[in-house]
Parts: sequence; C-alpha cells; structure tokens
Amino acid sequence: MRKSISVVIPTWNSWDSLQYVLGSIALSSLNRLRGTRLQVVVSDDGSTDGTERSAGELGRELGLSVVVTAMEHRGQSAAINHGLSRAEGDVIVVCDSDMILTCGSLDELCARHELWPDVVCFGFRSPTSATPGARVLDVAEGLAHTEAFSRDNRVRFHMPSFVSNMMLATDWLRALTGGRFFLDCEGSVWRRHRYVFGALFSVDRDLLASVGGMPAHMKGWGYQDTLTAARLEANGGFLLPVTSVGGHHIEHDIRTAKQWFEYRRNGMAYEQELTQEWHPLDSMVTQPGPMPATVASDPFVDLEEAMSPLDAFDVYFALGDWANALSHAAKGTERHHECLYRARDFGCLLSEPYPSVWRSMATHAVGRTRTSALAGAVLDWNDWPTTSYARTASLPELRYLADGYRRCELQECAQLHEDAVRLFDTPG
Repeated sequence: MRKSISVVIPTWNSWDSLQYVLGSIALSSLNRLRGTRLQVVVSDDGSTDGTERSAGELGRELGLSVVVTAMEHRGQSAAINHGLSRAEGDVIVVCDSDMILTCGSLDELCARHELWPDVVCFGFRSPTSATPGARVLDVAEGLAHTEAFSRDNRVRFHMPSFVSNMMLATDWLRALTGGRFFLDCEGSVWRRHRYVFGALFSVDRDLLASVGGMPAHMKGWGYQDTLTAARLEANGGFLLPVTSVGGHHIEHDIRTAKQWFEYRRNGMAYEQELTQEWHPLDSMVTQPGPMPATVASDPFVDLEEAMSPLDAFDVYFALGDWANALSHAAKGTERHHECLYRARDFGCLLSEPYPSVWRSMATHAVGRTRTSALAGAVLDWNDWPTTSYARTASLPELRYLADGYRRCELQECAQLHEDAVRLFDTPG
C-alpha cells in the first residue's frame, strides 16, 4: 500500500536554519518524484523572527507543499501536537528545524512503513555548519548525498569510552530486551527507546495518536522524544534504526538559557512516568480516521486522564509545575508545603498548622519573625530531606550554589538557595 507522508517541523525563532531544512526536503527524491504524497507542516511556536510568513513564501518558491500553523509559545511538544492537527499523511515524520535531510531519507522511511505498519523508524545525524546568507538550495545540494551517519553520538560516542559504537555494542538494539540497558562511560542509562531521537523519527499516524502524541505536559527542552518512544514501544511499536536515513544537524547557539535545567526536570518526570502502570489505548485512543485540517485544537488526548492523582502529582512535581502539582498534593505533607512555597503562595502556606522548613522560609519571606517556626521544623521534622540538607549545608556552600545558578540564569533555583541563606544566617 502506498503511503503518504507529513513532515512535522516544530520551530521557535529558528528561521536561520529552518530555511535550509525546507530546501533539503524540496530536493528530496520523494518530493521530486512523488510530490503529491508529501506534505510539510511547519508548526510555529510563537516565533518573533518572521517564520510564519517566510516559511510559506519559501515553500511556494521551492514548489513544496508547506502548511504553516502558528500558536503562542508553549514548547516543543505542544508545537508538534498542534502541527499534527494539520497533518494529513498516513505516516508522520517528526523533524527538527535544524536538520538538513539527505536526498533519499523520506523515501527510505516511507518504504518501511509500507511494509510494517507498527514500525517506529529513526534516523541518524551528523553536525554541520551552515554559512549565514548562503543560498538555500546551494547548501541543501552540497549535503544531499553526503552520509550523516558516522558522526552521530549513538555511533561515534562523544566521550572516550571502551565502546565507541553503541549501535554495534547493542547489536542494533536487539540485545536490549528483557529490561537490559546500555550503561555509558558517564554512568547514564540507555534503554532501547532512548535511541529514538526527536530530531528525526517516523511513525504511523494512528499509532502516534494512540499514545496521545507528544507529552505536552513536559515543558521546555528534553526527554519528550524519549518518553514518546517508550509509550510507542509499550503500545506495540517496533523500534527500527535506519542507517540510510539521516540529516546534517546545523550547529547553533543554545536558544534558551534554561535548556539544561529543563532537560534535568523533564528527565525526572520521564523516570517517574516509567514507574507508572501504562494504560493501553482503550481509555485514551481517539477514534480512527482522518482528522479534518480545520481542527484548531490539539487532536490528541490528555494523558492525565489516564493517571491516578498520585501519579499526576509525582509527574508535575518532577517537572516543577507547581500549580498543577498543588491540585494533586496531599495537604499537610512536606511536598505540599514545598509546592506552596515555590508557587509563592506564602499566605496559604503560613495558614498551615504543620511546621516545615518551607513554612519557615515563607515566614522569613514575608518579613515576620520565624525563630519558633524554624525550631519546630528542625527539631520535629529532622527526618525530612529538605530540612536535613538545610541543617547540614554550610552557608558558604549555599551561597556558592546560589551564585552558580544565577550565572546560569536559573533564577528560581538561585532564589531558593538565597532564601535558605537568609533563613539560616540569622542569630538565635
């Protein structure tokens, strides 16, 4: 059965690289030989660099079927899901806005989905640098037939290691069964689904819809692709590396100062979700069939409906989504107090009858005396991790951590440590 493809590209202020991505898709063999089977959806996540207008204009200039959909800035997962509401293809290819695809990559993906409907294909990438101001098609033509496999960090590991090629070491993922995983030289765990990078992967449209699309509750950068791949595999998807599928990743500056903080937060949420029972599709799947292109809202279901209140709290707490965590928190617990403090709801926290280090910090934050409250927190609740840490950490250490977070522009973390310094650097 011949399949059609929708390439969904989430983008946020990345027109400097996106234009080369569109150029490479225009030069692809699928577009040149079977262009009616190809649709490109550019999902603009609130860009301010003119992406919405420029993408449409360039698509017409290149003879490429480009649909541009714009939304307010909500993050990569939400942008992908918004783009899916306009995607009409049988197969969804998710592609980053800085990936110059090789000529035959889309054909290679399409061929596998025509054979195996449950396959989840992922390609590889190698770094490249685009010359600012270079003609779009010149850049795409120069890389169209250049392999993008050998310098991928799943193939050539980015740090010295006994194992230089993770794909070979895992027998192309076949060895990662029965809960086995790869442990890299940094001590990081690579489960099988971690090898699927959001930069370039493909999946049957109905299979992606069955897991609710991308996890929109994960804000910012990191782990959305890993969690999605885990859900797809849990729901019957077969993960397949395809060495003939690749793209040249345009190197660029980090676009958000909080990228690595978001990565750690999302990683915590991902690990938490892996411990939850996976609910297959019966209660979550949307009805099969084509989705109308006029749908404005995300067509994929909210997976929170499938989680118990405890599950939802753990995930939101790991993400640092304090407002949603509060709605699921058990009152009177340390974590409930922490959510109130981090949400800066000092009034509600001070009305709590139970002592905690967070209530003590709220007392300090509003300028009240806090000696008795602090004593209660330290003496009566010294088994709480936050209280124990605050008691044992030195003031120079807390100041050092606060300064480090401030330099990294992680203002919330810096403020938390500075509050702790002010709280504990008070006589009596």
